[in-house]
Amino acid sequence: MKLSHRQKIVATTVLMDLVGIAMLALVEGSVQLRQWFANGYSGQVAEKPADTLRIAFVGASTTFSAEVSSNDMTWPHLVTEAIQGQYPDVSIDYVNAAVPGYTVKSSLINFRRRVAPLHPDISL
Repeated sequence: MKLSHRQKIVATTVLMDLVGIAMLALVEGSVQLRQWFANGYSGQVAEKPADTLRIAFVGASTTFSAEVSSNDMTWPHLVTEAIQGQYPDVSIDYVNAAVPGYTVKSSLINFRRRVAPLHPDISL
């Protein structure tokens, strides 16, 4: 899918914001128990709608947020909500494809096998 100029600007801004937030999340790490493979990701995610900016979050336990009280409290969800609030005219969805205990190498394998086919516009 070819992104519009506005979507490219939003994607660039979002990427810069997400890198900063990811660093803060790694330092903070305060979470409470929640259900495995929440946020609708169990290896099956809906086809990406046209004109939608899809953000994919990969990584391990900090990104997975296994200990938060609800899916709405995971940092990938909160980041996506904040971005959507700043850009209400841009359709945004996300996939939290993180798996607790994964290394960088296993996250890369996860990305290639399970995340890339979902056609994310931004991957963290």
